[in-house]
Amino acid sequence: MDIEQDELAPVRSVHRVGRIMGEKAEVLLLDCGHFDIYVGEWLENSAVRQACFLQRVLAP
Repeated sequence: MDIEQDELAPVRSVHRVGRIMGEKAEVLLLDCGHFDIYVGEWLENSAVRQACFLQRVLAP
């Protein structure tokens, strides 16, 4: 998961790591700040996306 206005994790670096990891990674770009992801609609949206990702990647 990547956050456009992230003050701590540069978007470019996140995309590079995602490419290196290949199918085991999914980069989701959100238009919010680094800590915005922990409250409200951003939290709800990211939690659902993360759960779907984990179900897909960890499925037998």
